[in-house]
Amino acid sequence: MRIQFISQIPFHYKKKLKAHLHFVPYHLEKLGHKIDIIERKDWTWFYLKYLKFKPDVMIVSALVGFFPILFKKLGLIRKPIIYYWGDYFYEGMGRKWDPAKCAFMELFCVKNASIVTTPSKFLKTVCNNLAINCEYIPHGIEPEALEVKPSNLPELSVKQKKLSKFIHLGNINKYKQVSKIIQAVKGKRCILYLIGKEEEPGLIKDLPKNIIYLGELPKSKAISYVKSCDIAVITSDQDSTLKMFEYLKLGKPILAFNGRINYVLTHNENAYLTDDFSKAINKLIKDKEILGILSKNAKKFKINSWKKEVEKYDKIIKNL
Repeated sequence: MRIQFISQIPFHYKKKLKAHLHFVPYHLEKLGHKIDIIERKDWTWFYLKYLKFKPDVMIVSALVGFFPILFKKLGLIRKPIIYYWGDYFYEGMGRKWDPAKCAFMELFCVKNASIVTTPSKFLKTVCNNLAINCEYIPHGIEPEALEVKPSNLPELSVKQKKLSKFIHLGNINKYKQVSKIIQAVKGKRCILYLIGKEEEPGLIKDLPKNIIYLGELPKSKAISYVKSCDIAVITSDQDSTLKMFEYLKLGKPILAFNGRINYVLTHNENAYLTDDFSKAINKLIKDKEILGILSKNAKKFKINSWKKEVEKYDKIIKNL
């Protein structure tokens, strides 16, 4: 079938697979579908590209999905549209634009798409409450991407080799609350490693002495560092972040913010969920038994390959 994507996927997405809507077109193409990507620079001309490509199905995401779904509502697009609801857009983008308008556009997409797919159990619950047709499709894992050898994490001094090592992967911004873990480790007998892009200036300025900022790293290098850490951290109030699935697959004890992640993980079973990172760090530094329990149960958490998860999209597309 002919499948057209409108999202923030770059045309050369195959060269740097890193997000849900990179893996989906990649594996759909392997299943024999013909794929067309409408990039950000061509969003203005999406309707002309729709007419030219003549897709059987469209897959759209983020707030740009509002426009093709509006065109479908007006009868200008007559093909099924799948809306990928992968994030809480009115929260993340509402700081930049009017949150009320963002929320209106987001819910318009959800209510008027042919079907919604989401990697978030929280958003799946929202759809259920609104009687919206929604399929939960979690993130998958490319097994070979995790097959790297551990790398020794850099130390600040010889004395710190025995300290507990915490690591946080992902972009550093206010929305993801990374500042909370930065403040929480201050003065503690541990080391925190930050890997990712600083998206807002000043967030990593004057870091405590026991924090090492490693910047943006290639995926393989970041994973090799995760393999060498003691505890992996999630500070954002999300239950669909890709690193959560990677941490679990690697069997790492997870320290996470006690919020929407409860829809997926359970406190003291396969993650340590907290409202107070400072107290949680003190607990995890001293209690090696709980780390063993979290690691053991993380390894039991079922995670499919991306190929397996994308087969669910293939089934949805054929049904549409």
